[in-house]
Amino acid sequence: MTDDAIIEQIREGETEQFARLVDRYARRVFGLIGSMVDDSAVVEDLAQETFVQAYTSLPLFRGDSPFVSWLLTIACRQALQWRRRRRLPTVSLDDEQWPLLDQVEVEVFFSQPDAERLRYLHEALDQLPSVDRAIVTLFYYDDLSTQEISRILETSDGAVRNRLYRIRQRLYLTIKQREHDENQS
Repeated sequence: MTDDAIIEQIREGETEQFARLVDRYARRVFGLIGSMVDDSAVVEDLAQETFVQAYTSLPLFRGDSPFVSWLLTIACRQALQWRRRRRLPTVSLDDEQWPLLDQVEVEVFFSQPDAERLRYLHEALDQLPSVDRAIVTLFYYDDLSTQEISRILETSDGAVRNRLYRIRQRLYLTIKQREHDENQS
């Protein structure tokens, strides 16, 4: 059953159908919030708040974008608001400068990972700022377009594309340095 059909049933009074949407998208909501917040108890609370807000705001959902995009926007805002309340640092999508690398070399590097490189990649992802981890999660794990991500983060499509480019370069440099350090040992 499609999201739109489930939403229609909920709007017609079959409120228990919302559980189907929770089951369908819980993993993605937890993954996105978890990429921005390191405390698992807080992740659980924010995910629950996300679904409560989505349920109570469902009458306002117009269907201009897919339900999942709308839901992930709520999740992202929940995590960002939590970070702001705790005055945790956030990074502007436009304020970093990174060296220009050969994009073909970077793409080839990531297209053929071995087990050790995957381990380094996961370690490097953990070191990224929370907004960068959220972008990686939305783009690579949730398969959202840069346009959908830009709506969720309330920034331009170009800023998201630029940020993805910088993230790949940062990961590349971090992993190459780690491999170099391991080879020197």
